[in-house]
Amino acid sequence: MSGLALPPIGLGCAMLGRVDHGLDDAAAIDAIRHAAARGIGWFDTAPLYGAHLSEIRLGAALATITPRPLVSTKIGFDFEAPPGHVVPAAARRSDYSADFAQRSLAASLARLGLARADLVFVHHPEGAADAAAAGTVAFLERLRAAGVVGAIGTGVNDVKVARALLDRVRLDAVLLAGRYMLLDWSGAAFLRECRAAGIAAIVAAPLASGILATGAGNPGSYRYAPAPPTIIARVAAIEAICARHGVALRAAALRFAAANRDAASLLLGAGTRTQIDDTLACLAAPIPAALWHDLIDAGLLDRDLPLPGERPS
Repeated sequence: MSGLALPPIGLGCAMLGRVDHGLDDAAAIDAIRHAAARGIGWFDTAPLYGAHLSEIRLGAALATITPRPLVSTKIGFDFEAPPGHVVPAAARRSDYSADFAQRSLAASLARLGLARADLVFVHHPEGAADAAAAGTVAFLERLRAAGVVGAIGTGVNDVKVARALLDRVRLDAVLLAGRYMLLDWSGAAFLRECRAAGIAAIVAAPLASGILATGAGNPGSYRYAPAPPTIIARVAAIEAICARHGVALRAAALRFAAANRDAASLLLGAGTRTQIDDTLACLAAPIPAALWHDLIDAGLLDRDLPLPGERPS
């Protein structure tokens, strides 16, 4: 395992930068403080989340939390957008140069009220592995040597993007979103590779950005887009099996993602103290082993995956 010591559970702060869900500053700051009080020791953000508002709100909360939790942010996208809203793809410009990395990190630390970044991710350098290695990573390596950055990683939603960067540089961590969950466990082999190489792998987006929380009857998004009919049908089949065992779909999804011990940490998403409490309750909920075997028998789960209560060899 990597020398990077990550708490087993972290809170992704993308939702905490949104105002379109009716979340104001006070409620967002309260949620962060509540998460820390409940034992969550790591908070992950990015300039892109809420067009800087996530970092601003997290910084305001951090000023009131003792001891300070671990904080991570990201570098990779330049944009102009009003704070508190999703930055549309057309308004984003990827930039993995050292000059931009310097400006981006300095601005992030100012918003967070920090002098040091515990962990900095290169934000999804798709098709830009060479530029990210020579620019952003090289810059961060200098800061790591100087003690201004604790660890360096990449945050991706595609294993190929992570592998391309790892072919060029040594990283401390990889944040993999949406590739190890009940609907897609294609990242399982990559998680094993990271563990064997001493890289801290982080499983993120265990609820598929929404649909594994809301269910098939009121389908939320799937990978940040409307869920297609095939995914809705698959979720309905999983949900029916969960119902037979008296288990909430979101509890099964969270417990499944948390069971893979090739991952160093599970990054959760929540926007309010109620959602945080519900998520932690789901992670603690008892789930009968028969549920997992029913999912396997129905062709909805691979029998070779690590299930809750089981550890990989």
